[in-house]
Amino acid sequence: MTNTYELAQFHFSSQLPIQHWINKIPINDSDTIIEIGPGKGEITKTILELAKVVKCIEYDETKRNDLEALSKENSNLKVFFSDFTKFQVFDEDYIVVANIPFNLTRKIFENLLFQKYIPTSIYLVLQKEVVAKVCQVKKSNLLSTFLQTFYVTRPSMNFTRKDFIPTAHVDVQSISMTSKKIESNRSERKLYFKFLKKVFENSDKPLKARIKKIISHHQTKVLFKEFKLTDETIPQQLNAEIWWKIFNNIKPFIK
Repeated sequence: MTNTYELAQFHFSSQLPIQHWINKIPINDSDTIIEIGPGKGEITKTILELAKVVKCIEYDETKRNDLEALSKENSNLKVFFSDFTKFQVFDEDYIVVANIPFNLTRKIFENLLFQKYIPTSIYLVLQKEVVAKVCQVKKSNLLSTFLQTFYVTRPSMNFTRKDFIPTAHVDVQSISMTSKKIESNRSERKLYFKFLKKVFENSDKPLKARIKKIISHHQTKVLFKEFKLTDETIPQQLNAEIWWKIFNNIKPFIK
């Protein structure tokens, strides 16, 4: 197993910042919580008091004794030792609360959105720069567009670098994501992400040439007229709502 420091994961140095953060999250006694990378259970101990069920997915085997001991003390805790980027969640209604390894942020987001049932809400501790990118509105990017299609995203709480062990070498912030309840299935979301990857490649260049590789010249002309796009339109100028509409318009032609 890989050392958590190598995974760029910074564990909280005390319960105080954890308590301040969790107090901002609406958790009730009927909720199922998925926690990714719980470590020794610093966050777990707090959310166990609030939720009906807490399911922890931990990759690091060196944390097994701590988490299994915590599980024996709490009947509402279930622990899985697995790589979350490949983990399958079977719950239909659940909330994600986690302080994740920063270098796995994109892979974790992808796996969450590629589940059969996506979380009703997501609360993560991330690198502040990543939070800004995910919440970006005026100049969208691949990740912000994909996530904002299905979630309302907003920055939440700022942490100090000394709130973590080892001391964080980057600024850290939490993000709050609430589901928009967009109807979609796993296959659609995977195809949508594949589509976005194509159009956001060299995203500072005009969109038209890339769209014409997916649909015909005539279909492109009709599409651009319907969505009031121009020859100069670039992917970054369109918001997530427009992208989802465009995707559904040309979905049968995407391979």
